[in-house]
Amino acid sequence: MAETDDEIQFHLARRIETLIALGMPPEDARAEAIRRFGSMAEGRALMVRAARTRDGRLTLLERLDGVRHELSYTVRQLRRAPGFTIAVVVSLALGIGANATMFGIIDRVLLHPLSGVVDPVGVVSIGEVRTFAGQPDRNSTLSYPAYTDYRDHVPAFAAVGAAESPQDASLGVGDAARKIRVMFVTPSYLALTGARPALGRFFAADEDQPPSGADVAVVTHGFWQRELGSATDAIGTTLEIGSRRFAIVGVAPRDFTGLQYGPVDVFIPLSAGAELEFGHKDWATQRNDYWLQLYGRLAPGASVVKA
Repeated sequence: MAETDDEIQFHLARRIETLIALGMPPEDARAEAIRRFGSMAEGRALMVRAARTRDGRLTLLERLDGVRHELSYTVRQLRRAPGFTIAVVVSLALGIGANATMFGIIDRVLLHPLSGVVDPVGVVSIGEVRTFAGQPDRNSTLSYPAYTDYRDHVPAFAAVGAAESPQDASLGVGDAARKIRVMFVTPSYLALTGARPALGRFFAADEDQPPSGADVAVVTHGFWQRELGSATDAIGTTLEIGSRRFAIVGVAPRDFTGLQYGPVDVFIPLSAGAELEFGHKDWATQRNDYWLQLYGRLAPGASVVKA
């Protein structure tokens, strides 16, 4: 600010001297110089703005030049130590990948409700606490008989469904075979979500009767678009999964993957999937086979404590 005032006074004094040299009296010369100079306040403000703009441009250029030098130096150093460079790149890739994955999980679990699930607050996961070696042992997976117990004898649940976690399976045979994600579920599992199929229907109760279920399938919306070209006549066509063929009876709504967060391509009735996986008929009576995840929808007016 002081430099600006000094510069204004310098130009004003030079103009006064010029007018005096032209024969004007000193007092008249000063008054004329001030008149020609204009408002002192406006001139001062204009000069301050110009100085700040100039300094800002110089600062930006200096910063860019500094960044250029730093990048050049960094590149030279990385070229001299390729092993260190690889370690840095791998570390950054792992860090970025891990953060992206965690954000995806947090975004799905905490920020957005389960897609297609009606009133997800009313749906609960069912587990048990058992005693093992004198210590409580929490189990999130239960047996099929436990599923029927909760389904038939806990009135606080309007519906109870069972499912096995999504797993890899082979679609097709030979060179054309490719990996997909299948999920074995009870008809009640799909029903308690409140979701409605985009095409066709979900499983009927008589298609999931132990020990053998019907060879039918419900495909996810993404699978329908990707593998079946969004064909409206996909209902009734078959998918060769493993050693069996499953007829498509329905297409799930967009983004619906059930009550779990892993990707799913095809839903298969639990009984058909269990027979396909286990290859024996007594899986439905084994209380020590902990392989199912159970979910319940609370009945109207029921609480978790009551359930």
